[in-house]
Amino acid sequence: MKESNQQLELFSQSSPPQDNSGTMAMRFLSFAAGYEKAIVFIISLIVTGVVCFSFGIEQGKKRIPLEEGITQASLAARSSTDQASSGVYIIQVASFKDKTFAKKEADFLSRKGYPASLWSSSGKFVLCVGNFKSEEKARAVLSKLIKVYNDSFIRRL
Repeated sequence: MKESNQQLELFSQSSPPQDNSGTMAMRFLSFAAGYEKAIVFIISLIVTGVVCFSFGIEQGKKRIPLEEGITQASLAARSSTDQASSGVYIIQVASFKDKTFAKKEADFLSRKGYPASLWSSSGKFVLCVGNFKSEEKARAVLSKLIKVYNDSFIRRL
């Protein structure tokens, strides 16, 4: 009996400790719920940003300005009325940030005998060649131009 009394002396004789685990659990859950709300908010911001970016890309595709002063509507009207006389394929040769360089390159191509045109698109100047009625004719000219302009490609109007 003496041994059991010695062990009891190590502990206080006050009332037994109360279980605070319920209140601790509630504090933790409210803390975790705050983090969950923040994570859901961040995920929703990311999803909203991606959706808005996608809609912006689609709107941008519809608003590609071609030649200076020509809108998509006037281009569509011109292509429908002049489809027999004008081609539907062009070759995009290069794009430039500076208009002076683009004009110099357009003049160079014109001197070589290629019908060059300069278009403005998103603050850049796109240099194109030709107005072909068939893709085969455009491919024949592309095979010559690709030797100088490696990234040239055919576009359909």
